[in-house]
Amino acid sequence: MIARRQTLPIAMLFALCALAPAASAQGDDDPFPWMTSCKAHATKLGAADDETAHGYCACIDNAMGDEEINDVAGWEKANPSKVAECKAAAEWK
Repeated sequence: MIARRQTLPIAMLFALCALAPAASAQGDDDPFPWMTSCKAHATKLGAADDETAHGYCACIDNAMGDEEINDVAGWEKANPSKVAECKAAAEWK
């Protein structure tokens, strides 16, 4: 026979497992909203495909400082040389 002490943690585990999918479905499914925004911006600017946009945005992300407050477009305007480097790195044609 399982003691009451052991059944409570097991019951809590089952309850958490049952609630986890519902909680994740209600939240934002995008773990990288900045990258999604950047890729959409790059596509509007003429990135040939998703791979190019992703490479460009990864480069921009690495070039931007953690303390950056500008959005992607603002940062691009302030850093045209880095934009050119990132486009070349992503093989943007």
